[in-house]
Amino acid sequence: MKIKPLFAWYDLWVGAFWDRKLRRLYVLPLPCLGFVIQFNKPDLVEVFRGVTCYPNEKTGAGSNANTSIRITTDHPPTAYVNKV
Repeated sequence: MKIKPLFAWYDLWVGAFWDRKLRRLYVLPLPCLGFVIQFNKPDLVEVFRGVTCYPNEKTGAGSNANTSIRITTDHPPTAYVNKV
């Protein structure tokens, strides 16, 4: 995490703004004067909605031992989990 002072003559607002994409928190207690808190990117793994299990053709539908898994990435991630 880094904290930097901010002077922006074009920012005539008071308050806080969270930039989700850049993971920055802009805090301006006075118009044009404030600070920016830059947060580190977490170590995340994407969990996708498109995980599908198919039974192996040789063993049939009832076997759990030989199941193939197909992961598709055509859907946006539904959750993020911390990488272990």
